[in-house]
Amino acid sequence: MSHVKLIGTMGNKTANLLEQLEFSAKLIGGGSFVIGTLLFVIELIQPNYKLVGFGFSFVGYTFLVNVLLFVIVISCSALFRTKQKSLLKTAGLLLLNIPVTIIYLMTLLSLNSF
Repeated sequence: MSHVKLIGTMGNKTANLLEQLEFSAKLIGGGSFVIGTLLFVIELIQPNYKLVGFGFSFVGYTFLVNVLLFVIVISCSALFRTKQKSLLKTAGLLLLNIPVTIIYLMTLLSLNSF
C-alpha cells in the first residue's frame, strides 16, 4: 500500500491507535501537571519535607516522557491529516506544562526554600 493511500484511507485499527495515543498523551500530560502541582504546593506549605530534590527528578523524567509523546503526536499529525487538528490540540496541551514548570521553579528559587 502506498504512502499516499495509507494517509487517505485510515483503517479502524489506525484510528483506534491514534485515539489511544491522544488519550495517553492527555493522561500523562495532565498527570504530570497534577503531580507537579501537588509537589509544588506541598513544598510551599511544608518546606521542611524537602521535596525539592524529588521534584527536580520528577521534572526531569516527566520532561523526557512528555517530549517523546510530543514528538510522536506531532509526527502522527503530519502523517494522518484527517486527525491533524485533534492531534495538534493534544500536542498543545503537552506544551502547556512548560510555562507552568518554569513558573513553579522560579517561585521556588525566589523563595530559596531548599
